[in-house]
Amino acid sequence: MSLEDLVVGLMRVGGYDIQDDGAGFTMSDEKARVYRARRNGKTTALVILPHEIGTHPELDERVLAEFSVGVTQTNPDQAVLVTDKYSPYSMYEREKRDKRLLFVTRERLQAFVDSFSVQ
Repeated sequence: MSLEDLVVGLMRVGGYDIQDDGAGFTMSDEKARVYRARRNGKTTALVILPHEIGTHPELDERVLAEFSVGVTQTNPDQAVLVTDKYSPYSMYEREKRDKRLLFVTRERLQAFVDSFSVQ
């Protein structure tokens, strides 16, 4: 199962309506997929960026900046970037500055999956 299949599937099980419309912005990394998710009247920008074997395992600062700019321009209720890459320390500072941002990196992926536990 790909990271994209896992995340989209979990969010649908969690009651989100997922649209593959780019959420109003694009990412320069062609592997990144951008979605708009809706649940209970709130909009979530969802970006899924898989790690490619043989590439640097840490999320690039450029991706964080690009994601933050896209969120600022489109102004969703919340925004989630999911990746199986490791997180840079600056990610925590970005989350503190803008409470709408959530970065689900390799270290946080299991907790993200567990949060959708199906009873």
